[in-house]
Amino acid sequence: WGARLQGERLPLPLLAAVPGLAAAFCLFQLVPLPTPLLGVLSPEARDLREFALLPLGLSRLRPISLEPAQTWRELAKHLAYLSVLVTAAQLSRSRRVRRRLLMASALAGTAVAVIGLGHLLAGATTFFGVYTFEGLPPVITPFGNPNHLAGYLILTSTVGLGLALSASDRQRALVWAVAYVAMGAVALLSLSRGGIAFFVFGQVLFAALLFRRKAAKGAPVHATGRRPPWLRLSGAAFTGVMAVLAVGAYVAFDRIWAELETADSFDKLRQSKMDLYPMIAGAAKHFWVAGMGRGAFEVGFNRFQTEQASMTFTHPENLVLQLAAELGLVAAVGLLGLALWGLTRLLRRETMGVKDFAVLAAALACGLHNLFDFNLELPACALTVSVLLGTSSRPEEGAARGAWTGPRWAAVCGTAGLAVLALFAAGGSAADAEASLRALAAKRPPASEVRKLGVSLIDRHPADYLLYDWVGLAFATGPGADPGQALAFVNRALYLRPLDTDAHRVAARSLARAGKRTQALLELRLAAETSPDPGPVLVEGIDLARGVFEERRLVGSEPAALRDLITRVRWRGRPADAEALLAGALEETRDRKDTEGLWLLAAELRLSRHDYEGALAACDESDKRKAGSLAQALMRAQVLRSMGKREDAISLLRTLVVANPADVGLAFTLAQGYLDGGKFGAAREALARIQPFIRSLDQRADLFVFQGTAFSREGRYALALQAFQSAARLQPGRAGHQYLIAQMYEALSKYPEAIQAIRAGDRLEGGSKTAPAWIAKLEGLEQKRTEANDQKLLEQGPPAPAPED
Repeated sequence: WGARLQGERLPLPLLAAVPGLAAAFCLFQLVPLPTPLLGVLSPEARDLREFALLPLGLSRLRPISLEPAQTWRELAKHLAYLSVLVTAAQLSRSRRVRRRLLMASALAGTAVAVIGLGHLLAGATTFFGVYTFEGLPPVITPFGNPNHLAGYLILTSTVGLGLALSASDRQRALVWAVAYVAMGAVALLSLSRGGIAFFVFGQVLFAALLFRRKAAKGAPVHATGRRPPWLRLSGAAFTGVMAVLAVGAYVAFDRIWAELETADSFDKLRQSKMDLYPMIAGAAKHFWVAGMGRGAFEVGFNRFQTEQASMTFTHPENLVLQLAAELGLVAAVGLLGLALWGLTRLLRRETMGVKDFAVLAAALACGLHNLFDFNLELPACALTVSVLLGTSSRPEEGAARGAWTGPRWAAVCGTAGLAVLALFAAGGSAADAEASLRALAAKRPPASEVRKLGVSLIDRHPADYLLYDWVGLAFATGPGADPGQALAFVNRALYLRPLDTDAHRVAARSLARAGKRTQALLELRLAAETSPDPGPVLVEGIDLARGVFEERRLVGSEPAALRDLITRVRWRGRPADAEALLAGALEETRDRKDTEGLWLLAAELRLSRHDYEGALAACDESDKRKAGSLAQALMRAQVLRSMGKREDAISLLRTLVVANPADVGLAFTLAQGYLDGGKFGAAREALARIQPFIRSLDQRADLFVFQGTAFSREGRYALALQAFQSAARLQPGRAGHQYLIAQMYEALSKYPEAIQAIRAGDRLEGGSKTAPAWIAKLEGLEQKRTEANDQKLLEQGPPAPAPED
């Protein structure tokens, strides 16, 4: 509109084609297509329609996108980025306005940095004392994700350095230099390994671009003998990088080094997010033609996830894989190639200045950072990049200016109208749909009502497996239960996410209700294998199983899984089954070398039967498979102590403590052995040696409890009382500490104080069955003592009067 009022042709930079084409691809992915054409462009979308939607009566034509609502949002976002970039290019015809845009970006980054430093200095753990992030970031800013914070500061700090180097006077240069150091320091304090690496890369690239321009111009040395200005600016840029690194190292060297040490080898790097790239690339191969839909990765990837079942991946954390999966291979290559071409053309401009080089260095560093992150998927970084690239994509000075034409005006109006339409078409998100269906299911209405709402939400979010889960759960456990309907819905959920633990459990319950216990046990086994915590699933299966044969069906042949099953069978009050399962497991895995855990379990079971020789033999078998294990040594010490060989057990524990001086639990075990043997001084010495290795308040509280126990067994009740009171101060919510304090007061005949401690523990525990009787006993003792004192005073009679002078 401003260009039209000024009689100028609206600039359309080459880089504007990147968000423009991305928006066009989004729009194409939202067009409902005939089934044959959909099968050619996206076989996965066609299969989803035929398998999951048609049986539910949802027969309308479907688009390529697996999550149309999110693709509509992405369309609106890309149109916004396009509009911002073109607007910034138009405004940047004016040098004054261009500088304002760059200053606004740098000031926003400075504000973020100041907020972070302020929270850091105040030792705050909440954002302005109001909001608590789910995972406490290293430095608290409006960004909850430290990687996104680092990506944003890469952009703004580099621009701040450009403003400092291009300032017209020293005072302004100093102000921007201070702002740059603050932003750079917070970027380092974010502890984002990729962010730190690409922050440094961006600054070095900026300095290199300045030096390259100087070399290309071949500027001679001034007559005054001063270095050429481009060389001076390159040196200043390198000096700025060194200043930021020095400040960061001084402020938080230990924290930064500890974070960087986690990636100090290739093996450690391979254990990071890059290990997931082959799995994500395999998923992208299924959508190489036209993608799964922009923004649909969170729901579309679930079907191809084969690792980390407890995790939901919202982004691949790799820009190339993100675009390849969501838009298809051709579109991804085209957009990335177009972006590189546009940046290259900007670099070749003769009119590029210091601030332009800062913008390009920042954009390139942020783009490369997104090979390991996804901050460009969120508006903070994406909009900032659009503004910055718009300032450098301004029309060349002296470029032709022409009047507006009808097609350009229509294009602008169409873009604005389409953006508004996209926002309305997006409607609610998948998370909103899940929340509304979950809220209805929690009220336990008839399953038919849950189905009605669920089908309407599935129509808008066809690839969201959780919607099928909730409807299936309603048919499995709610009023109007129907095992057949439950299985139909959970089968669709498992089609969309094979690692869905909840769907396997719902299927198991439905099969069990239908009388198909064998199949139900198989579903529970699959649920246990995909669950991060298989314990509750195994307990459910053990309760359903009848006999050892069916219990064995719940796990595979891995020794760790077998040991977990046997332990839980034992806990459920089936010791005979546990013994039989263990004997079968040892026979089944007799040729394997990783069965030391099973043999330790055998030692534990034999010890519980007082078969000490058998327990020692099992320890020997475990040691043959993995020698030197701490768990093996502890089990052997426990067997020796049970056999009455207390000194041998303590000698073994002492050897372990020497080899593992920082193991707090081992030191407590040794101290307990000394206490049981009546060696109170040795127990206190063992506890004193472990004090430098105490790392948490819970461990320190346990230390005080051990010390108090040692003092109480010696009859030194006052010292024991002090130790228990120290433990209570560290863990004020533990009722047991108050009861220990009460015992010491009782031993010291301080019955009112003991009663007060018992009542405090009773409040913390929410009601104790033994507290009233204990209090009554102490009240009786206090009453007897009071009566005895009164009787003693009566027997003594009144005191004799004092003689008069």
